[in-house]
Amino acid sequence: MSNAEQAPGKPDWAKTKADLRRERGEKRSKAPLFIAIGTVIGIGLFLGVRAMQTPPTLPEASTPVETRASSKYVSANELLTVTEQTLRETVRLTGTLQPVVKEQVPSLVSAPLLQVNVRIGDSVTRGSELVRMDTTTLELQRNQQISSIEATQANLELAESQLRRTDDLVAKGIAPTTQLEQQQSSVKAMQANLKAQQGQLKLVEQQLSDAVVNSPISGEVSARNVDSGQFVSAGTPMFEIVSLNRLEMQASLPAAKAPALQPGMKVQVFVDGHERVFNGQVERISPVVSQGTQTIPVFISLDNSDGALRAGVFARAELTLAQVDDRIGVPVNAIHDAQSEQPYVLTVSDDQVIRQPVELGAVWQSGQVREVVSGLNSGDVIVRLPLDGLSDGDTISLIGG
Repeated sequence: MSNAEQAPGKPDWAKTKADLRRERGEKRSKAPLFIAIGTVIGIGLFLGVRAMQTPPTLPEASTPVETRASSKYVSANELLTVTEQTLRETVRLTGTLQPVVKEQVPSLVSAPLLQVNVRIGDSVTRGSELVRMDTTTLELQRNQQISSIEATQANLELAESQLRRTDDLVAKGIAPTTQLEQQQSSVKAMQANLKAQQGQLKLVEQQLSDAVVNSPISGEVSARNVDSGQFVSAGTPMFEIVSLNRLEMQASLPAAKAPALQPGMKVQVFVDGHERVFNGQVERISPVVSQGTQTIPVFISLDNSDGALRAGVFARAELTLAQVDDRIGVPVNAIHDAQSEQPYVLTVSDDQVIRQPVELGAVWQSGQVREVVSGLNSGDVIVRLPLDGLSDGDTISLIGG
C-alpha cells in the first residue's frame, strides 16, 4: 500500500509532541543529551579531586606517643618573695595646718592712727610696738579731769572745815542739828563726785596707755587691716599675730576606728613640696561623733620650731593604730580558700607550682595584707595573684624577670 493509500492519521488531541514535530518537519534537539553528559563528567571530576585531597589512613602505631606538657608563662611581678616585716594598721587623714597660738589685736581706743610700724610677714616679739595713735584729744581730756579733780578737792576741803565747826556748835547747843546734817550730806556728795572724777582720770590715762599698741605674743604678722592716718573705733580689728612654733591639723577619723585611738599616738605628716616627713602626735580627740558623716574630729599637733612649714598648707597624715614586728604577711589576693578550714597559697620552687597550706592570722593595712602564722618561711616565693589556669604541679616559665 502506498503512502497515499494509508489510513487517515491520528486526531490532533491524540498526537504526541514527537508526532507534531515530524509533521512540521522538525528534527529532535540534542541539547538534553549534552547536558546529561556534562553533568556526569563534572561529578566524576569532583570525586576524583576529593579523593586526592583526603590523606591516606595510616596504620595505628604499635606503641603510644608520649607528649610533654608545655610550661605556663608567669610574669615576674606576679611573684613575691616572702620576708619578715612590720605589719601595721594605719589610717590616712587629711587637713589644713593651723597655728596653735594666734592672737587678734583690736583697737582699744577711738582715735586716729599716727604711725603703723609693721606689715604682713614681719616678725615681732612680745611687747613690740605695732601702732601708735594720735593722743591729742585724750591728753586734753586728761588735763580737764585733773582740773576738775583739783577744784572738787578744794571745795571738799572747805566743806569738811565747815562741817567740823558746825559739829562743835551743835555740841555746844549753838547751831541746830539740821544744819549739821545738811553739811554732812554735802560733804558726802563731794566725796562721791571726787571719786567719780578720779575714776574718769584713770580711764583716760588707760586710754593714753592703750594708744600705743604692742604685740601680745612673739610671732609673725599674718593680717594688717589699718593704715596710718586712719581713724579707728574701739574694737576695730587691726592685726593678727601667729606663732608658727607649733602647728595643729584638724582631721576626721571614721567612728569605727575610734576605739583604737588614744592621745599621744605618733603621726607621720606629709606636706607637698617637702621631701621630709614631719612627726606629730594626737593632741586632742572630740568626745562627740559628727552625725552627718559618722566621723570624729581629731587634732594633731606637730613641732615647727625650725619654721619649715607655713600655716594654711594642706597636709596628709598617716596614723598608726597598731603594729607588730617581724611577722610574715602576704597580699590577701595570694590566699586561696581563705574562709575555709584549709587555706593555701601557691609557692614556686624550681619552676614548679606547689600548693602550700597556711595558718592565717590577723588582717593588716586596711584589709590588704594577711598575716601568715605558719606554713611559710622568709625567702619563700609565692604567686601573689589568683592566676586563671595555674594550679598545683604546673611548670612555669618566668617572663620579664
